[in-house]
Amino acid sequence: DDGEAAVPISEDTTLTPLQHHFQTLVPETVSYVDFWTRYYYRCDPDRIAKEWERQDRIEELRQIQRQRERDEALKEVAEAAEAAIRLGRSAATFFKEGLLRSGAAAGHAVEEALTNVAEEAIVGVGE
Repeated sequence: DDGEAAVPISEDTTLTPLQHHFQTLVPETVSYVDFWTRYYYRCDPDRIAKEWERQDRIEELRQIQRQRERDEALKEVAEAAEAAIRLGRSAATFFKEGLLRSGAAAGHAVEEALTNVAEEAIVGVGE
């Protein structure tokens, strides 16, 4: 013995991470064959590329679903705006027909206001 203390494998800083894991795990935890099989499985470029493609496709499907949900929400807003316009026109017609003669001008104003609000809502949602 030349007086130097033996450095435990787990503390040897000259080892690469791969060497460290190999020396730490083989053969106590995993066999030599299992270690290298797992290593090369994780480093397989074809498998990695396929996994990336799968992840990309999942993201595309998620984007398509989000777009469908946005489109449905826009459709619902447009339908609500159209209903508001119809309601406003009905109220305006009610006033215009003289059922409330003094309110004829108000009926026209109500129709215009509701039409403007609904059109602004439709334009605002589409942006």
